[in-house]
Amino acid sequence: MLPVASKQGRGLFHLQGTTGGERLIEEVSQSASSQNPRSRSGAFPLELAYRLILMYSLRDDWVLDPFLGTGTTLVAAAITGRNGVGYEVEEGLVKEARKNILSCKPLGVQILEDRLHAHRQFMAQREAKQNNGGLPKGRGGSPSYWNETLRLPVVTRQEIQLRWEVVQLIEEILQPPIEKGSILSNALSFQVTLRPFTPEDCGLPF
Repeated sequence: MLPVASKQGRGLFHLQGTTGGERLIEEVSQSASSQNPRSRSGAFPLELAYRLILMYSLRDDWVLDPFLGTGTTLVAAAITGRNGVGYEVEEGLVKEARKNILSCKPLGVQILEDRLHAHRQFMAQREAKQNNGGLPKGRGGSPSYWNETLRLPVVTRQEIQLRWEVVQLIEEILQPPIEKGSILSNALSFQVTLRPFTPEDCGLPF
């Protein structure tokens, strides 16, 4: 299970630690002598990697994670349409990362479903604020535009053309045989194929 930051009462990707008094990542006691590889993983919220990958890379780019762990960074890469390469010295963690990455398609859909829900709430609040006189006419209170693909009202003309994509296929790239014990023997790489997202995707199993 990948760690996900709480969204209760916040925006979609509120990260603990971005406001005073809260920590970004809870302290976790780890021991280098532990026999459980997961106890030595540097787990962090998926939203952290998700945001950074969207900010600093483009679709179809390659994301390298030299400390693969349980695969959180490359899961974020996959669901945003980036290809990925990861290296990990612990074979057990590679197996867990592979499972997380190759099964992350529903997670990408869920994130977009949450965004749709948050946007609808946002538009409803703006309309209520205008009706109560708290937002002047012509200042974005009443939506002037419609996004036909996502089938929801939007505030600006630019949002009419907004399109989302979700993962259609995650294909692992098999590595050539490498001597066991080498860090390259625990490499993991994959390529992602995307397809257009529509509201019908919400709640549908893959």
